Amino acid sequence: MNAREQQVLRERVEKAVGTLFTIEAEIGRGGMAVVYRAVDVRLRRKVALKVLPPELAFREDVKSRFLREAQMAAQLSHPNIVPIFAVDEHEGIVYFAMGLVEGETLAQQLAGDPHPDLATVRRVLREVADALAYAHSHGLVHRDVKPDNILIERATGQARVSDFGIARAAEGDGRLTVTGIAVGTPAYMSPEQAMGEREIDGRADLYALGVVGYQMLAGSLPFRAGNTPAMLMKHISEQPRPLHEVRPDLPANLVHAIERAMAKGKGDRWPDAMAFREALGDDAIVARTSNYDEMKALWKAQAGEYRVGRRVARAERKALRASARLDGGADIRALLDDARQSPEERIRAFQKKFWSSVLTIVFLFVINLMTSLRFPWFIFPALAFSVGLGKRLAGMLIDGIPFARVLQRQPIASAAAPRAPGASGAVGSPSSQPDTRGVSAAVLDGPVGRTVREAQEARAEIRDVLARLPEAERQLLPKEVLPTVDALAERIFSLGASLHQLETDASVFAIEKLEHRIADARATPDGSSARARLLELLERQLVTVRALAATRDTVRGQLESASTVLETMRLDLLTLRSSGLDTRMASSAEATQQARALSRDIARAIEAADEVRRI
Repeated sequence: MNAREQQVLRERVEKAVGTLFTIEAEIGRGGMAVVYRAVDVRLRRKVALKVLPPELAFREDVKSRFLREAQMAAQLSHPNIVPIFAVDEHEGIVYFAMGLVEGETLAQQLAGDPHPDLATVRRVLREVADALAYAHSHGLVHRDVKPDNILIERATGQARVSDFGIARAAEGDGRLTVTGIAVGTPAYMSPEQAMGEREIDGRADLYALGVVGYQMLAGSLPFRAGNTPAMLMKHISEQPRPLHEVRPDLPANLVHAIERAMAKGKGDRWPDAMAFREALGDDAIVARTSNYDEMKALWKAQAGEYRVGRRVARAERKALRASARLDGGADIRALLDDARQSPEERIRAFQKKFWSSVLTIVFLFVINLMTSLRFPWFIFPALAFSVGLGKRLAGMLIDGIPFARVLQRQPIASAAAPRAPGASGAVGSPSSQPDTRGVSAAVLDGPVGRTVREAQEARAEIRDVLARLPEAERQLLPKEVLPTVDALAERIFSLGASLHQLETDASVFAIEKLEHRIADARATPDGSSARARLLELLERQLVTVRALAATRDTVRGQLESASTVLETMRLDLLTLRSSGLDTRMASSAEATQQARALSRDIARAIEAADEVRRI
């Protein structure tokens, strides 16, 4: 929002609430609201006026949730919670007035001093935990605990929590896509929020507060990632570096309190915020019971499971990609555009490594033969090379890449797919052509390659027919022919790429393998929480892969529909060209009627194409 837009918004706010509040200055801005310093005209006290931005206020669902959550938060009365005095809407401006805290946020303090003293850490965390315990007892979960929402009063140093329920107001039903990325701040998000679970309780706030505590003690966040999906997967699967390794001087009871709050499983955290508060005390006793040991083992099991397989991460990212292609989710597609290699790149890297290893082993064998015939020392580096190659090969086989494909020569993934003759330069071409270079050689060589190539050829043939039609006949055709053909071709290319990926991700082999692993896990007599968590993760993987299989079937049906419509348009246009109407058009009324009939058929095909694109 530029300066002009800020001024316009302020003028709108002043006009709407001018009889109730006097606006002094803007003191904060975020994704959910703009905050002004103001004075309550009637009570003559300073307040912070939080206003919902117009781009969110016009949405009735967001506005109603914002008001409802703010009204619930207004019922909270606790010394460590920023009070809400009024919640209302005037002239399209949705706002609430809350207590003005003279000070700064914890985030601002940590930016200036990343390592506060231990007494400050304990006091701030205990005060926030006390506020959370009170809110949870009233049925309200914060969902977005982070340093930006913890205000430190300058005069007393007291911590106050703000924005209760605002994350929930933005979240709605808890998901942005069918696979579920919950709204919140990724760096502080609990594993259950990261996995898109609908039922979130107060233990999610404890995890977030544990992350805040880790940051205050270590001077940095427990996880770093280049994008949101990577950060979410770290919260789900990775164990942070132990605090006693980062700072050996930390008290054992404080380290234990933070690490237990950050347990991956909800049942392994503190039972409630009050228990966490008590554990943060100076005299808290560290009870390293078997339950604590199980929790540590659980972290290691989860981290090992994801380092070896990473099936949930890949499956959910691919489900989101497929969803983005089907639903037009460009933002989500960009969000999930991570650095994971394609199967072709992985196979080429494996093949290069294989031949490099073979040449190295042969070279070492020759040296061994020339220098020491009695002791075959070349076997040891050969075994080391074999172990590395075996790990790579096992990873590809687990991910569903067939062994036969590993032995084949892989084309360059970035190579452009061949363009059919006549695909460019046709009369009446739209300014923006479909980019067939987005179709990889792997897709063209795969099971759907024939369908994609036929679509390329059909588009080229249709453009050629249109270019050769006399102007009189071309005028009889709907103007939408070329844009429709290009849109259908792009649709087929996109669906073909999606189906090619889904055929690998949701193979029968992958489902059967997961079912066998679940059966083996259930048959294990071990009743620890680590086993239960592992079983939960495997079952979640199975649900995800089955959902991918259902998506695959849907994509296959859409691909068939789009291909049928494009082929129908091609045949109708070929009929128009081969009927010889151009030689009789001027003198034959019957020929004109035939041309108009074919034109109506093509118009119906265009309507069918529109229906296909809306699927």
